Amino acid sequence: MQKNVLSLVALFFLFIGMSFAQERKEMNTANMSRAMEAYSNNDAAEMRKYLDAEIKSNPKNGYAYSWLALLYNYYNESGYAISTAGKALQYIPKKDKEYIVFAYGTRARAYAALGDDPEALADYTAAIKADPTRVGSYQSRGDFYFEHEEYELADKDYRKYISLAPSDPIGYMGIGRNYRQQGNYEEAVRWFDKAILYRSSDYSKGYSFRAECYIALGRFDEAASDIVTALAIDRDDKAYLHMMQLADSSYRTITSRLKVQATKEPNDVIWQYYLGIVSEHVKKYEKAIEYYEQALQKDKNDAFYDRIARCYKDLGNYHTALRYSNLAIEMDSVDLDYRINRVTINYGLDSIAAVLCDLDFCIKQDTRESYWYYSYRGWYKSLSGDNEGALEDYTASITLNPSDPHTFCSRGKLLLEMGEMSDARKDFQKCIELDTVDMSELSCAFYAYHYLGDDRNAIRLMDTSLAHNGSIYDAACLYSLMGNHPQAINYMRRAFDEGYNNFIHIERDHDLDSIRNDEEFKQLVAQYKKKLQEELVRSDDNSQNMIDKTTEIPFKRRNGVTEVNCTINGLPLYFIFDTGAGDVTISSVEAAFMFKNGYLSEKDVIGRKNYQTASGDIVEGTLINLSNIEIGELSLSNVRASVVRGQKAPLLLGQSALKRLGKIEIDNPNQMIKITYQEAKQ
Repeated sequence: MQKNVLSLVALFFLFIGMSFAQERKEMNTANMSRAMEAYSNNDAAEMRKYLDAEIKSNPKNGYAYSWLALLYNYYNESGYAISTAGKALQYIPKKDKEYIVFAYGTRARAYAALGDDPEALADYTAAIKADPTRVGSYQSRGDFYFEHEEYELADKDYRKYISLAPSDPIGYMGIGRNYRQQGNYEEAVRWFDKAILYRSSDYSKGYSFRAECYIALGRFDEAASDIVTALAIDRDDKAYLHMMQLADSSYRTITSRLKVQATKEPNDVIWQYYLGIVSEHVKKYEKAIEYYEQALQKDKNDAFYDRIARCYKDLGNYHTALRYSNLAIEMDSVDLDYRINRVTINYGLDSIAAVLCDLDFCIKQDTRESYWYYSYRGWYKSLSGDNEGALEDYTASITLNPSDPHTFCSRGKLLLEMGEMSDARKDFQKCIELDTVDMSELSCAFYAYHYLGDDRNAIRLMDTSLAHNGSIYDAACLYSLMGNHPQAINYMRRAFDEGYNNFIHIERDHDLDSIRNDEEFKQLVAQYKKKLQEELVRSDDNSQNMIDKTTEIPFKRRNGVTEVNCTINGLPLYFIFDTGAGDVTISSVEAAFMFKNGYLSEKDVIGRKNYQTASGDIVEGTLINLSNIEIGELSLSNVRASVVRGQKAPLLLGQSALKRLGKIEIDNPNQMIKITYQEAKQ
């Protein structure tokens, strides 16, 4: 956050050519010196503190107001920015054109943020009148005209910029951008050529903007050359996006160019990474894994592990995906993107406890985006039958962000299932209100209409969504909910054809329940699942990234059961190794001991669930999360268990955990359990 604030300040100064190091007595006070030192150290909070202190001690220091207005602007406090910039203009000496321009420009941006275009334009123009020689003011007003599609006026300002700074690429870029926006790509290329002419070695934007035009013109070789040049200069973000865009049109062209660059710079691992990215983008997962593995040979980077995990996940190989995801998180435990990727992987493995644990972590770490994680966690809780917990999370999400239609729809559906019809209708109506603001971005209003009993409008909105490249899978779900089996299966086939392959979700998605037993649907799923498995086999055959390892764990026979030593959350115990049991259970006696001695806490309690015992009795158990179980050399994280009253054994390890270990063989003569698992090469 702080770094972004000060990057904005630096960018503004780049445009208007300012320096705070000039002789101005108001800039040389102790507070102003410390504020500028904080600026140099990228510490926005400290900067703001000293600016406030300066204004308190010297309420007529226009320079302090000008800097404070800029900080208000970044923090989206536009009203304060306007009033504070006004005070700057009141107190800055009239002869100091540099800071007068600064204040006008800052206030113009605040007006623009509030949608007050006339006032914004007036301030941009006032800045130019205050000092007609400052090129940055022409760029700012030119950009304003560009954003309002007034290209002729923008051109005039960019041409004025060129007349004042003919060797600076900014003016040429502005005119080129105008032509590009109007679809005149040939003319745009001509102006980008001029920008590149003046700064060919260190200005990546000329190449990345020109590459966009080359793609539009079908000149893919030239586009690939410009993309790689821009990436080589400074890892240009725009070039990165166009790299993937070009892969859609000509994968071979961009990969050939990237391979050439990799040969030129054999010690720069980024080129193997880019090759992996474009291959993954076009769903060539086997090739992507190969390139990421090449990158790993040069640099054990967490991002490479994460990308490989994503590829294996998309291939349906969740076990291997989890191993790579764990490696990424071991290297960077606070990257929330890695955590969310592991959430989707563990969902594929039906490890809901692990899913919830990672979402708990995300909520604690990212307070700004926690509403999204609450909604996500609510959905997973609803899958596990924890309706009250799901309702609580959905409500927390809506409280933090009352503008997300999807959460209203999810909560409405849950309330409907719970029989709270009136509140459910309110949520569906709110979902529709929010989701139909932009009809090109529809995501769930069609579901809301269906749950409200209005299938005609549900179909209308779904057709609109599909016309704007909406989710075909959502269409299959909607028609399934409506009982239109032929249409549901038709859209499911289209979703498969376009690459949808999340079969785990298909198996669990209740929206598809009405067609689940339809023979045509079964055959369709089997057909595409087989196709995915064939791709997965090829991937496993081609990749050399995993090795098989075997660990042996001694066991004892006692009272007819197999007992193995283990450690649960650091507490040495034993468990009954039962391949016939479904879930993990723990006795109430051991659970009480663990709670009393700190091996379990209230945060580990998930909810309740009914279980059927071996004798056929139904008992209620308390669901808990076991953060860690160690068995020999192996370790399992976030294992869901049930505390069952009256169970004699401290721990019974069933298939919900055993299936995560690997291939299991029991050597009875030697009383050893052999577990074969795969491990990524280091």
